[in-house]
Formats: sequence, structure tokens, C-alpha cells
Amino acid sequence: MKKVKIFLVLAFVSLSIISCNKDDDNDSSSSSNFLKVGDSEYTLKAGVIEDYGSFSTGVYNFDVLLTTSKLTTIAGEVLPQDEIFSGIYFELFTANENNLEEGVYNFSTSGEANTFEYGDIIIDATIGESEPTYYEITGGSFEVLDNGNTYNLKFEGMMENGQSFSGAYRGSLTKIVDTFEGKGTTSTKTRAFSRK
Repeated sequence: MKKVKIFLVLAFVSLSIISCNKDDDNDSSSSSNFLKVGDSEYTLKAGVIEDYGSFSTGVYNFDVLLTTSKLTTIAGEVLPQDEIFSGIYFELFTANENNLEEGVYNFSTSGEANTFEYGDIIIDATIGESEPTYYEITGGSFEVLDNGNTYNLKFEGMMENGQSFSGAYRGSLTKIVDTFEGKGTTSTKTRAFSRK
């Protein structure tokens, strides 16, 4: 009987530990990809990195878009799958011609490596809306913690309306190469997400 009680106690403790670990895993994954604007928080589901090639001598332009909707490509344009979506867009400059370098990119209009000169946020836009509301980013930082198959990104700053924003994204980014700059053969565009 003593052996049965010990077995039951060990089984209960093991199940409790496994159950707690599953809860912890769910909590960390659900909050790791987010965009926070003021007091509102949005879950980021997908992203794109667009390679525009050389910007100036030794400086290369990559744009990053993160959105609350999964993405699809229709007629060469990347579009959200959800009817209503939100997202954040950054135009970044790096010294690496193949990818964004790991490190911090600060807001600046200089066009130098490790800066971003433009960004905007769109909240609750509807597909087909002729003039969605964009909020231009007027300051902040964008950090690349990992740039392999899985990107790890963090960002924060201020928008033109005086509100703060912050966020993080860990996951893959769909890579698009811009052909208008003579860099590749892909003609996909993400311009639907940016005023620029």
C-alpha cells in the first residue's frame, strides 16, 4: 500500500509540473509578437522584408513590414488576408548588402547605416478603404537581435500624434527583392501598407 501511495504522489507531482510547463509555454508565445500603441495592444502574425538594394556608397535599404494579419500575394502585391488589419512599417539602412545587420537602428534622416528615416503605423484599416489612417513615426529605435531564418526584432518610439509605441516580433519574414532598382527578378510590392 505504501508503494501505491508513493507512486500516486509522484504521478500527481509529475502531472502538475507538466501542466505548469504547458501553461508557461502558451503564455510566452502568445505575447511575444505584439505592437503596442498607447494603451492598445495588437498581436503581430506575419512580416515582410523588402530588399531595395544600394541606397548610397556602402549603405543598403531594407524595408520591414509587420502586420496583424497573415499575408497573401495577389497580382504581384502583398496583401493582408484579414478584412481589418493593423501594422507597422520601417525603412531601414544597413552596411550589409544581403540582410539587416544585427544591432540598433535609430531614427534619423541622414540615410546612414544603422538608421531608419521613415516609418508609419496603420491601425484597424479595412481592405478596399481608399484612405486608411496612418500615423507617421517621428522618433525611436528598431533593434535586430537575430537575422537568420527566424528574425528577432524589438522597436519603440513616438508617433506624429504624440503617442508612444513599442513592440516585438520573433519569426520568419517573407523576403521580397525590388526589381525597380535592378536588384532581382521578383516584382512583388508591399506599397499598400505605406504612404511613401
